Amino acid sequence: MTIKDVAEETRLDWKTIQDIEAPDMREQVRRAGTPAPKVVGIDEISIRKGHTYRIVVSDLARRRPIWFGGHDRSEASMDEFYQ
Repeated sequence: MTIKDVAEETRLDWKTIQDIEAPDMREQVRRAGTPAPKVVGIDEISIRKGHTYRIVVSDLARRRPIWFGGHDRSEASMDEFYQ
């Protein structure tokens, strides 16, 4: 479920749910370690109608995303990943 869905179901503010979830997410990131992909895939995802896109970089061998970002699908947005 999304944070928004959990907030609606529990009738709590979404920020409260996010604060509750943050330590668990930090632990998952700590366990996953620093990504060291051997095969990288770069794609774009549509986040809403009207041609609004973001870039997703994935570790294809482990089948998991390692970065989401950018403001669109431009070269400048891709540079954010490399920085």
